[in-house]
Parts: sequence; structure tokens; C-alpha cells
Amino acid sequence: MARRKAAGWFKVPFKPVRSTRTTGMRRTQIKEPEALPYLGPHTSIPEQRLAAELTRRKIRFEFQVEFRGGRSTRGGGMVVDFLLPETRTIIRVQGIYWHSRPGSQSKDDLQSIYLRSKGYTVIDIFDLDINNNVRAALDRALGVWR
Repeated sequence: MARRKAAGWFKVPFKPVRSTRTTGMRRTQIKEPEALPYLGPHTSIPEQRLAAELTRRKIRFEFQVEFRGGRSTRGGGMVVDFLLPETRTIIRVQGIYWHSRPGSQSKDDLQSIYLRSKGYTVIDIFDLDINNNVRAALDRALGVWR
């Protein structure tokens, strides 16, 4: 019985990638990607980008702050993404997929009502806005209380 050759990605001819870096450039001219802060294992990329921007602006914040028992409490606890203690402002990074669903919108509204009743200003920023331009998204959000 003849052995068949398997089809797959390895059949594509290999072409080496040439470096686009010129020999005359200095190391300081090459822009390295900005390192995102490590905030924990359950942190999304938009949260890391927002934390980096808050840190760049020297705005003090607390990350993943629990209210009413946090995640361990069934039915009422909550965790907010960013708490700016000096201005009593809460910034929540909302994923467009999860937070545009009907059930989660009412839950988000109830959380906002509770936090506002405790004297906090609640700001929601969607992950798409952060991914497109984190500085502009934070400027729009901070325009609420500045």
C-alpha cells in the first residue's frame, strides 16, 4: 500500500523573513512596545492598558476593589475594576460582548445605582474604546469629574 503524503501547513515553501531594520539606526531610535503592568492572572488587556495610562498620568488608583463581599457573596457582591480614592470615582471596563447582553445590563444598572447611593461617581468605558485609543477614552471618562 502506498503511503499518502499528508497535506498541511508544512507543504508551503519556506521563505525567510528579511529584517526591515537598517544598519544605520541606533538602538534608541527603535521604539520598543510599552510594557503593560502585571495586575494579576485574571486581568484583561484593556484593563492593563487603562492601568498603564492611569500610571502614566500619575493618577492614584486601586485595582479590583470588592464591594458588599466581592465575588464570594452570591447575588449581591461586586468587584469594580478601578477605584480612584481621591475623587471617589469608579471606572469599570466593560467588555462589549458580556456587558451588552440583556441580563448583564440590568445587573450593571443595579450596581451603578448602589455605588452612586454610596457617593461614588461611576464611569463605564467599553473595551473597544480602550483598544482603539486609550488616551482619548480616558480623557472622555475623566471629563466627567475634572
